[in-house]
Amino acid sequence: MIAGVLALATLTLNAQQNNDAAHLFQQSRLSDINWMNAERMNPETHLQNILPSLSALPDKGTPTGNYRLLGNRYDSYNTITSAWVFGDSSVYSYNANGLNNFIITKIYNTTLSTWDNYYRYTNTFTSEGWVSLYIGESWSGSAWVNDDKEETTYNAIGQVTQFIDYNWSGSAWVEYYKETYSYNSNDLVEYHTIFYWNTITSTWDPNTRYTYSYDANGNTIMQLTQTWNGSAWVNYYRYNYTFNASNKNTSYRSLSWNSVLSVWDNSYRDTTIYNAGGYIRNAFIWNTVTTTWDNYSVSTATTSVSDMILTYLIQYWNSSLSVFENYYRYTYSYDANDNFLTSLTESWDATNTIWKNYYRYTSAYNADNYILYYLNENWDDATTSWVNSSRTYYRYEINPFAGINDLSAAYQTNLYPNPSQDFTTLQLTVSHMQDIEISVLTLDGKLLTQQILTQVSGQIQHVLYTQGWDKGVYMVRIHTRDGFITQKLIVQ
Repeated sequence: MIAGVLALATLTLNAQQNNDAAHLFQQSRLSDINWMNAERMNPETHLQNILPSLSALPDKGTPTGNYRLLGNRYDSYNTITSAWVFGDSSVYSYNANGLNNFIITKIYNTTLSTWDNYYRYTNTFTSEGWVSLYIGESWSGSAWVNDDKEETTYNAIGQVTQFIDYNWSGSAWVEYYKETYSYNSNDLVEYHTIFYWNTITSTWDPNTRYTYSYDANGNTIMQLTQTWNGSAWVNYYRYNYTFNASNKNTSYRSLSWNSVLSVWDNSYRDTTIYNAGGYIRNAFIWNTVTTTWDNYSVSTATTSVSDMILTYLIQYWNSSLSVFENYYRYTYSYDANDNFLTSLTESWDATNTIWKNYYRYTSAYNADNYILYYLNENWDDATTSWVNSSRTYYRYEINPFAGINDLSAAYQTNLYPNPSQDFTTLQLTVSHMQDIEISVLTLDGKLLTQQILTQVSGQIQHVLYTQGWDKGVYMVRIHTRDGFITQKLIVQ
């Protein structure tokens, strides 16, 4: 499974090399909305996290400064002229509340040596700072023309309940796609349903439904995928997961629905064994002829003491020789804050039985862990050297709104211990009697827990139990009568 994910991510990055930066923000808009809502539309931190997801790189360190992104520029390398060529760029603007309301992407015109408008993203927010309306516009050469519109609605605690996508017909917005979400008593997604607009009947036609089940720790143990046959939901795929006591995934299994026999047929499974220095994942494919599990691949990872991936080896099964054969090998390096610095991808040369350089990625950061530079290089066998492929620069300014929305000083807020292992204590000084709402969100916007302290004042100490949570960064959002206080919590 990991092998497939890495291969897909590599293809995604290769495609990105030939496209403009606008495509970076057109991917998985709902996922972006959830994450940005958790960060109150903090785009520079969003970039910190979206880059590794595109290139199969491990997580990065957490930005600590009060910066906001002003723009970025993507360049491609012309191997014929041995020179960098401007490709595309993005410029960011903010509203009076410091929320990112516009992103304009531009394409470099090599003929005129000018930056031409390409795409514009406009965001509208709820009073809580959640994205409620997104409009995408393309540049016609003289004016912005509507292209895509997305409306998002939320429940009382900020979870997405409905997401509708519209296309521009030339004169009006036309419904195209809709997602709805419902949640269980633990505020975890129970049903996720996809609809498409029927232009003939002017109704939403069901298309796909996902049903989720969880264990006591909130880990997804089953995902059922069903399709609509016109009158009822029909089974399609099912995915089962297991986890160990540390909430790490230990097995995955996919099954497809056999409509003739009305049974689930095995398709794929993998198992993961963890050790002190990493893990080994074995993948198997179901053989319908022998009705047995056949070896497919084995992935071996080594990790640092902070659980960052150091090496990742992918091997595939050769059924003729009955051995696992090398395929790809990844090597990563980090700075002291676990920011990704380099990634080396090597492919296996079976003829010469050696590892050969393939791709290399390099990043640089400022003192507050904000990414400044990202370089992609390809290996040239003919010259036995690295050849530039693409690079991206990021530009920031000190965020003038950081102090306006930050009520931490007035409320004397503190989290300790932070980093946390089993629990953290939120210390809060409240000068006036009021209700305080405390929410903990993951960086992708999923609400982990929410509690309301009714009519409190003075010095408050509230314990948040983090045992069983995945390692990583969480957002602790405190809603007071004066606004929001947001603090980052690291769980180790």
